[in-house]
Amino acid sequence: MAQLVRAQTTYRYSEKIDYAAKKVLPKEAFVSGKNSFATLHDVTSSGIHGKIEQECIQIFDDSNLVFTMTFRILYQHKQERAAFAKELAALKR
Repeated sequence: MAQLVRAQTTYRYSEKIDYAAKKVLPKEAFVSGKNSFATLHDVTSSGIHGKIEQECIQIFDDSNLVFTMTFRILYQHKQERAAFAKELAALKR
């Protein structure tokens, strides 16, 4: 519980991502051992903290598929967990 509170209250996004990688993200969000969420954070953070607009546009274009797939994976995982929870609850009759 202390780790969750720390992740929720820290201003360091890297700590939030580290917690999510260990406790929240489904294994499908990792490809070849790389955490797609952390990779997206690193790429976009570099743009926010020092790239010109044209470079940021290029970063987005280059990472668009990774954004799309990562959030699709997260959405599907959420939907599957909800369906599983519903079916599990139905078995407790």
